[in-house]
Amino acid sequence: MPSNEILEGEPRLGWLFDGNEATPEIAVLLRDVDRQIILAVPTKGLGSASDPYGAWFDDGLMGGTLPSNAGPPPNVLHFQDHSGHVILVGCRPAGMRANLPGTGTGSLVADFAVLGARSRDFEEIHALRTEMPALNDWVGIQSVNSKAHRDNEGLIERVEVELDSPSEISLARRNNLTLVPSFTTSSGTLSTPLTASNVIYLRTSMRRPVSWFDHLRVHRSIRDLLVIAGWEPVGFSNLETLRRDDPETTMSGSTSHEAWRRVRTYQVPLDEGGKRKNRFLFRFIDIGPRGVHRWLRLREHFSRGLDPLLLIADQKMSWESRMVQSGMALEAIGYQIAVDQGGIDLNSRKQLNYKPALRLILNDMPFVPLDDEGQWIEDSSEAYSGVKHADNELPEPVFLANTLRTNLLVLRYWIAGRLGCPQTVLTNRLAIDPHSQPYVPV
Repeated sequence: MPSNEILEGEPRLGWLFDGNEATPEIAVLLRDVDRQIILAVPTKGLGSASDPYGAWFDDGLMGGTLPSNAGPPPNVLHFQDHSGHVILVGCRPAGMRANLPGTGTGSLVADFAVLGARSRDFEEIHALRTEMPALNDWVGIQSVNSKAHRDNEGLIERVEVELDSPSEISLARRNNLTLVPSFTTSSGTLSTPLTASNVIYLRTSMRRPVSWFDHLRVHRSIRDLLVIAGWEPVGFSNLETLRRDDPETTMSGSTSHEAWRRVRTYQVPLDEGGKRKNRFLFRFIDIGPRGVHRWLRLREHFSRGLDPLLLIADQKMSWESRMVQSGMALEAIGYQIAVDQGGIDLNSRKQLNYKPALRLILNDMPFVPLDDEGQWIEDSSEAYSGVKHADNELPEPVFLANTLRTNLLVLRYWIAGRLGCPQTVLTNRLAIDPHSQPYVPV
């Protein structure tokens, strides 16, 4: 049986079921194109009285008499072809092409495609588990262990491989966030080797189903933590979901076990592969579950400052734009610290100037990775004002790059301190951190 996957550039022709018994089954085309999951739906013509699907894209603009069974497209649709079943969640019209007023093709975009599911109740889910290659490296827990046995000459004569997953680790009560160490295997043949790999799932689970985005908010927060720790792109390599009323069944139709269904989506950053540097400022062992719990609170409480910081890491932009974003992050974090301390550093208009905001951040850090705090405050203020205000002279490029580098170093070290990372770890990691090495003119 063909694999039930949605692959870019490989369309699937199948049948659509919208859950409305009054509408006929219809053949549609499911595609993954331009980082979107698109369902192409044929129509008989806008305003056709015999085509309920044309009404999904009509919006009343073309007039005509709509069929009695017409209406907006459901949020959840069921697709089936020779490869299997797919439940599409978050469906919405995305335009149409037609030979007016004749036949055409309407496009629906879906937020999530649940592969192998048959229930149309996936608008809300009980659990979500995700994989990120960076998470495996950051956590560092092994489920695959090997031991080599050597002969008298020191040559390896056999290798024992043990697959044994350590216990799950509870990270936070929020959505029952849990780390799940595990492993994957692939069967070997005469021409292909048997492989075993470490996997660490990030799982959220609820007694009652909640929206996809309630789950994803927590998973994205952990992704953001990995970005801060390693300062390189982080994406999801796999997503799986579960509804307890959609179990795996046997050939006879009886329930077998709860089924984790693979998910195709572009609602989260995806892993793009490639070699990782893994130069983490701090690792899971340095902050533990308590540090992760602190991060989830920090991510929300200081979101006004952390959002622009993460924007620098996630998007390609000019040095000037990065400098502005880093200044916004420092301003917002310093202001929130001032508010949390009772507002005694705010002026009569409840505002905080840039330089005092930087000093508040430095005073809030158990370890400051700077040789001259006062000089950094002056440099950061000069560079930020230079790129922010049109009447100021733009900073010299090397000065701008080094000031941005130091801004990011302070921001990331402030976060690490807030998460409880030991000072000895921060001191030792400074030498290998990408923001510790100055730029020099060439």
